[in-house]
Amino acid sequence: MIVWSFFLSAFIALMGIVAYIVAPRIKPNPWFGFRVGYTLIDRDVWIKGNKFISKLFIADGALFTVLSLLLSSDALIPVLVLFEISVMACVIAAVIYVDDLAEKATGKRPNGDFSKIIPIRLDPKTVKYPVVLSVFYLILISTILLTVNLLPDVTAVHFNLQGVPDRYEYRWEFAISFIGVITLEYAFYIAFYLLARYKPLIFYKPKLGFSTTEFIKLLSAIYGMIFTVVGVGYTIIFAYNFYGYHLIPSYFIIFLVLGILLTVPIFVIKIARKKGRYG
Repeated sequence: MIVWSFFLSAFIALMGIVAYIVAPRIKPNPWFGFRVGYTLIDRDVWIKGNKFISKLFIADGALFTVLSLLLSSDALIPVLVLFEISVMACVIAAVIYVDDLAEKATGKRPNGDFSKIIPIRLDPKTVKYPVVLSVFYLILISTILLTVNLLPDVTAVHFNLQGVPDRYEYRWEFAISFIGVITLEYAFYIAFYLLARYKPLIFYKPKLGFSTTEFIKLLSAIYGMIFTVVGVGYTIIFAYNFYGYHLIPSYFIIFLVLGILLTVPIFVIKIARKKGRYG
């Protein structure tokens, strides 16, 4: 049994069930449900979109819950990667679905009539964010590839709060898994950016005072911090295995993760104040 993926999968399935029951019974809102720009502009799109993605999440969660029960913990990384890909696929499928619904709901017809959806553009200056993160990503990957052979064949890859290693892997298995996870996260970020550029209404949150540009700024900040956590994590692993002691306390990662979690509410409050929603 794979404990982590079991609980994550069960949570996704449960979330899908709750959303299927609750979301259609409430008004479009920025707090609960499938909250993309398309679903917030029309009640019918909100209901159908939430039911659609809920069904996908229920099926996806149920599938990976069963897999988690059947597979051993050795398959943790592959299962988590596949699970993350499947969740993203569900979201993209739902976005495509509500995109079509929204166009129909707002009056676009095959005869060439213009859509009533108000054009929303992503600020062209935001291109600097994927450029910076791409450089960051390449530095991380290059560093790992250049230093992995300096690690012992069997490498300590996880530590408890006291800094004592409690899990080991072969160095290249560790490196490939590490690079794979980083690459997956980078690919997701680029996918989000491209969606924001070509389908900007997806991330438009008028009730929160969020523009698509502000969403990309927030997303870029979060991914920048994620890459920082990854870089610090690799530094901790490399230093311990190469020097025999910790250059950075292993619990430092916890503070970085807390920083990521605090980024979202801080950003929301900042935007809300800018829009005059808070005193």
